[in-house]
Amino acid sequence: MKFRIFFISMAFCLAITLWGLSIADRAQAAFVVGGTYYISVEAVKSNGQVTSTSSGDSIRVSTNAVADSNGKLSFSLSGLPDNSAYNFLVITIKDSAGNVIRRSVAPAPAAGSSIDFGVSPITENQTAAFLSVFKSAGTDDPLLAFFGFMLVRSSDVTTNEITQMANFCLKGIKGTDGTGTTTGFEAALRTEGATNAQLRSLRTNLVANLSGLSSLYKDSVDQYFTSGSDAEKQKRGEAASKIFEYLVDATSDAGMKVEWLIMGFNDMGAIVCPLIQEAVNNGSIRASTEKAMGSTIDRGLQKLRADNFLKKYTIALTVLGASGADVSLYTTAVNTLMAAMQQKFEEFEKNVMGDEMPDADEIQQKNNEMNTEMETAFTQFMSDTAVSDARITALRASLKTALGYSDTQMNQYLPVSRFKFYNSGGTTVNWSIMQVVSVSWMANLVTPANGGTLDYARDDLAVPASMAWMGQCSDPQYWDQGSCLMNSGTWTTGRRDYSNILPNPTQTAPKAWAALEGIREDIQIAEFTRWGTFGTIDPGDKEAAMQAMKAAEKAFYAKLFNTSDGANSIINDISGTTDGSTAIPAAAKKALITVFLSPDF
Repeated sequence: MKFRIFFISMAFCLAITLWGLSIADRAQAAFVVGGTYYISVEAVKSNGQVTSTSSGDSIRVSTNAVADSNGKLSFSLSGLPDNSAYNFLVITIKDSAGNVIRRSVAPAPAAGSSIDFGVSPITENQTAAFLSVFKSAGTDDPLLAFFGFMLVRSSDVTTNEITQMANFCLKGIKGTDGTGTTTGFEAALRTEGATNAQLRSLRTNLVANLSGLSSLYKDSVDQYFTSGSDAEKQKRGEAASKIFEYLVDATSDAGMKVEWLIMGFNDMGAIVCPLIQEAVNNGSIRASTEKAMGSTIDRGLQKLRADNFLKKYTIALTVLGASGADVSLYTTAVNTLMAAMQQKFEEFEKNVMGDEMPDADEIQQKNNEMNTEMETAFTQFMSDTAVSDARITALRASLKTALGYSDTQMNQYLPVSRFKFYNSGGTTVNWSIMQVVSVSWMANLVTPANGGTLDYARDDLAVPASMAWMGQCSDPQYWDQGSCLMNSGTWTTGRRDYSNILPNPTQTAPKAWAALEGIREDIQIAEFTRWGTFGTIDPGDKEAAMQAMKAAEKAFYAKLFNTSDGANSIINDISGTTDGSTAIPAAAKKALITVFLSPDF
């Protein structure tokens, strides 16, 4: 069975920010019906400055448009520069008197393609933040833009708050010295192993990916005019649920590990969280603004972890030989979970991130409600990944072949009940597809026709005190502490000796299953060690908390996947062959560890 926690991140205490782009402006822009407006586009240069007529480098793209009977302004533009020349464009709308009404920032389109864009009251605030941070940093860095999109979510944000959040963004990404090499998000990626080429690729990928975000915000504005304010906010919630997908995809496509992002968020949080707290304490940022930012970033990081984790499960299942039906079952469960998470983002956006944010207490209440709803969605996911009775029958058939058992022996040693567990509601359910595929892989490996082997040298990480339920009974027929004590047995806390999991423990198949169970248990110990560390972190010292979080994460992943010679890691302790002589591939070992990991998002 799998354990489950909701990981509420302290690694970054800012909010996700998305920018609302559309080919139309919302009615709140106070466009006069029948009024003529002038729309111009300029580009953000590599030094963070904006092209203009006064500086002699204007890109000279503009048009006029008339507001329709709803106060909606629709327009299209041609001749825009593509992303080979600039990363971002600035759209400005002025009235007939030359007054700026609204602005927005959009990623430059790829060569030969188009992009949907537009403006709204929210994009006006976001543009102010973008231009401030670009100018301060002296760069059009897409990483700064991405985190800028995370900082402004509501039109109910003051000019002073926008200015401060832009400054927080700059320091969090580029570090306290502004170089991006010593502290902060970018420096953390470099420390993890990111090369200059990979960082360039990440930035290029982000510009391209953010065009999807632009389209969603176009849709959100259109929704306002067709279905009303709530529909518009829900569409922005959909965008909020996907922004981290753009970052994850950009990171993966650049050849970097998504786990590095978690390290980056920790280092960014070590800088940003104290700055936010100081701003709240001195009254320059409202408590409601801080609470909305903190709640939303928790959800965003949760979504990032979920996206990454669920993709890794899919890859691992395939590597371990999952059937098409196995993968289909898992994919359906994932899609249901993702849809539920997106719905929660939409509800939060509607209830919190509107034109006027609630007070801090109400935001906290909405955040608590969302935590409960997310937990319900995950419980459903675990139920949806439980396999059918027919799949258990097929698994037992493969084990019968691998073990050379008779039907009588199967019923004695591996009855159907062995492949069930009690869920959190106290109901007996079948194993999850992750468990079934791992055991199925092992059975196929050691079946006489293949002649493979699986061995594992148990890890020596101390068993946390919180795992007193893990251990072994003096009477080996009892596998849990309660049954052991109820039947006058003596329970010894610690790692279980799985050598007696099946008869004939010296034979290949029983040894392989004992190894498999040892791997699963040692992964649980590593997980509980990490979670226990999280529980001892003092959130009052935010910088220290971020660094402690990062250290725990690094130690955890090193314990699992460090393949360096001599490293004391689980992956290094797995050995065996696929056919009696060919070593089990590293990809299979990694996949085996992955399917045993407990979701922690």
